Order: sequence, then structure tokens, then C-alpha cells
Amino acid sequence: MIPIRQIACFRARLVRLARLACPAPLVLLAACAASTQDSSGTSTQDSSGTGDPPDADACAAAPDPARSMTLPALLARLDAQGCLAAEDQDAMALEIERFHSEQSVWCDQVYRLSSADGLWFSGFPELVRSNASVADVLITPDGTHVLTFVDFAPERFMAALRDDPSLFWRQGLVGLGGISMIVDSGTGFEDAAFNLHLASLQQVIDPDIGLLADGTFRLAWYAVPVAQLPVDSWDPYMAAKPHLFYRTTSPDLTSFPVAPAIVASSEGEYGEADPTLLTLADGAEVLYAGAWEGTSKGWASVDGEVWGLGDADVDSLLPAAGPDAVPDGQGGYRMYFVNTETRREFVATSPDGFSWTMGLAVMDIPNASGGTVARASDGVWWIYFNMPDPACVASVHDGA
Repeated sequence: MIPIRQIACFRARLVRLARLACPAPLVLLAACAASTQDSSGTSTQDSSGTGDPPDADACAAAPDPARSMTLPALLARLDAQGCLAAEDQDAMALEIERFHSEQSVWCDQVYRLSSADGLWFSGFPELVRSNASVADVLITPDGTHVLTFVDFAPERFMAALRDDPSLFWRQGLVGLGGISMIVDSGTGFEDAAFNLHLASLQQVIDPDIGLLADGTFRLAWYAVPVAQLPVDSWDPYMAAKPHLFYRTTSPDLTSFPVAPAIVASSEGEYGEADPTLLTLADGAEVLYAGAWEGTSKGWASVDGEVWGLGDADVDSLLPAAGPDAVPDGQGGYRMYFVNTETRREFVATSPDGFSWTMGLAVMDIPNASGGTVARASDGVWWIYFNMPDPACVASVHDGA
């Protein structure tokens, strides 16, 4: 791992890597990512697809009566066909019911608070969205709040499967592992439609949204193709390493081109999760990720377009899960995160985006986690965070 303070040497190495790997990086980015392999020889990304679901005509034909009805088989048929036959839909409904009876993550709710300095948030939290988790917020210069999050609404998966399965290729497996977006321009949050043009059926989670200097919107996330999910499990964090993080941009938030994988993480026991992209003053970007182990690791790019798909470049030395890194408005940077040692939301500061100094807790709310923070143009800081619905969690534990 490159020492944190050797930033100039590190950036020079990245430029050389980019020239060797992709002679014309802006043009050949997707093709380069498609051909990149990890140390085991496994391809980390295939962005040759159109991002559109397969033709659904196959579902109109009589299905094979001897077909497998296991969860992996159902997902494989959905991926290949773009839909499921009626009997397969019934079998999938049972799997969805099992998920909601065994997992309480869908009980998460997203709340928000504001602060004058972003160093301490207090007061009565405002509920923003139920059945939502791992949110990320962007506040545009005109004060609009754009919130992306993992959408766990129980009814959404089966509704999409029956009526609009192409939604899974636009936003991932909503209801189980897909993202949604809501926008508040001052009159309350409203749902926003968008299309990621996913090249395959996959769980899309842990989104991170940002705004580049030219006004382009940037979206990043962690994803697992359904073929790589653990057998008989919906848990993407248990997927085999490397864990792939994706990045794409859009001028208007409505349509994103097929995204290449920019980072393939084999860090730690599980491969990391929950990426955050920090844009530095010179236009470089650093992707930090952190699970509930060790310290948050980072990967850097000189321009946000060319990345090395190898080991992490930076160690934040912070015991950070769910990091969210942002400019502090005064020339430096902040990272908000769940301190894995205390299980509370903390902040750290950095002069350069690479070396970090641990700060203090930023709020004292039991069971709060997954904080994402942004500073509005009026100087007010906003934090959005998860808290579970106690009644929902109790119903899961009671088997209701």
C-alpha cells in the first residue's frame, strides 16, 4: 500500500498506469474496463451489453415443468429472459416472503437533521423515507436535496416483477437490492425516475451521488450480479471477492450510460462495501470504502476517469464503516462514518483528502448509522441517516 504522504509519486504512477492500460482513456474506458482482469484472471467488468433487459417473449411460452425452482435458478431465468412465468412469479413471491421474515434490514428508515457547523447534530429527527437504507445526499447550488438510497420497500419487488420487470435493469433489484432517488426542491420529496442501463441483472446498493465542477452528476455504487450472489442468500456483502464498485455520470440525473467497474476490492475478509467518492480541489477523485472490519481503504484517480483495478492505494487509518467524504467548505475535507469501535457516528478531517485526523462524535442518537452529510449554499449542514423501525424489527424477530 502506498504511504499516504507520497501523493505526488502516487499520482505520477497513476498517469503512467493509465497510459499503459488505455492509450485513449476517455474513449476506451469501457472497453479497457471490460478487458481488465484481477490477479486470479477473472474479468472484473463486462460493459459490452446495452443495459437493456432481454426480450421477454420467452415468458409467454409454456415453461419446462422439470425446471428448478430454487432461488439461484429463478434469478438466472429472470436474468436470461427479462421476466418470469406466472408459476415462477409465485415461487419468487415465497422467496421474497422468506427474505422479509428472516432479515430486518428492510425495517430501516431514513431520517435527517441539520446543523450550523456540521460537527454536532441534535434535535428531533425528521422521517424522510421508510423501508430505505444506506442513503447518500447531494445538495445542489440552488438548495435542491437529491437523495439516493437502497430501496427495501417490501411491495416493490413483486410489483415490478409482475408489471414492469425492466425496472430491475434501470435501478437494480428494487425491494431487495436496488436503488431509488427522491428530490426535494423546497416543496417536499418526490420520486425521480432514472435509468442505469445495467448490463445484467444485479443487486445495486450503497449509492454515492455527487456533482462535478462542470455541472455533471456522478453516481457510484457497489453491485453484485445475481449469478455471483451466495447460494440461497440475498446478502451482497457475502459475495465472493473482489467486490466491484461502479461509477457513471449524467447531465440530468435521468439516464446514465452503462457503467464500468472502477475498483475491484479484495481488502479485508469481505472485500469492503459502501463506497464514497471524494473530489479533490485539483479534480482528482478518491473512492473510500469501509465495512465493519479494519480501517477504511481508498483508491485514487487523477481525473475520475482512469482507475487502477488493483489493491487499495490509501489507508485512512480510520475505523470507519459506511464512510461519506465531502469538502468542508474551507479548503479541506471531512469524512463522516460509523466508528466501528464505538458504533457511533463520527467525523474526521483532512487537509488533502488522504491523511485523516480523527474527530469526535457528531450526534448521540441510539441505533443511528449510515450518516451522509452535505453542506448547503447557505452554510447549513444536513445529515441523513438510518434508524430501524422498532415495531418492524420486533415483527421480524417474532416471526410475524
